[in-house]
Amino acid sequence: MKRKLRYDRIALVVLLGVGLIIALYLGIKALLPDKPNPGGDPSPTATVTSSTLPEDFRMTLMDYQVYQNPDLDFDFAVARVRFEDEKALEFDLSRFETDQGVKLSEVESYVKQLEDKSVYLGKSNVVYEIVSKERTGMFSLLIPFKKNSTSIKVTDTVSKQEFTLDLTTNIHDTTDLKYQTGGDIKGDNFDIYISDAYITDILNSGGEEYTYPSTIKVYTFKLNVNSIDNGNVSIVSAVFAPNGSEERFEALDGSYSSIKAGETSLIGKPLSPGSSGVLFFEIYNPEEEGITYEGKIYLQLSDRAEQIEISTRF
Repeated sequence: MKRKLRYDRIALVVLLGVGLIIALYLGIKALLPDKPNPGGDPSPTATVTSSTLPEDFRMTLMDYQVYQNPDLDFDFAVARVRFEDEKALEFDLSRFETDQGVKLSEVESYVKQLEDKSVYLGKSNVVYEIVSKERTGMFSLLIPFKKNSTSIKVTDTVSKQEFTLDLTTNIHDTTDLKYQTGGDIKGDNFDIYISDAYITDILNSGGEEYTYPSTIKVYTFKLNVNSIDNGNVSIVSAVFAPNGSEERFEALDGSYSSIKAGETSLIGKPLSPGSSGVLFFEIYNPEEEGITYEGKIYLQLSDRAEQIEISTRF
């Protein structure tokens, strides 16, 4: 009697044999290195998740100064930050926000209060947008905060990067941000150097020599326009106000020039990059008394409502 074949057992044996062969192949393959593809990258291609992708944008806090003024209802810091990107830098500051809810693009009211106190952030090269032809740049940012704060955190809401300032260190007085002669006056769209005072002897007005009494001295300030963006900007007026006095001395108009140096008054003249000129002030100062004046020059430009206050001494 013939034995009946059990096909189910044969199928089971075949499946076990195939499984054993596959397991043996995979085990040997795991022990041997992969052969490089001819002409291709010999390195295996890794699967990179979004969390491990390198960031193209970087911001790095370099340094900062904290400013306090009892006459203001806020304090502020000026932070110098380095930005790096894969392309030329160009973005506004609306993406940066403090943990006190202030966007760094919305600081106009703070700037206005500071300028009302003759505190000018141009002295620290503060900017209100990031623009550069380069992929890396250093920029100074205004960071207002509530009085008695001990720290402030700034977050970039796009890249999620952040930095924190310790507000108990690097404290300065806002007098450091007041303009003085012998330095640059900077605004959003201009940069003008104004010299310390010197005396001019002989003036010309309307093509004729201008004479004045010996008890008057003509104090002169030279201005060099380093840069200016807007066209048709001019100096409308310049007034010297001595400290502790009600007197006001207005600069001589644009028809005056010095005969010796050939320098011309800038009053009413259009300003352009590289241009220069002077401000003449007639001040009472007899030789025998040797009066020294300390005070402020109030400079009015045609493109802004506020006067620029500049401390001086002569």
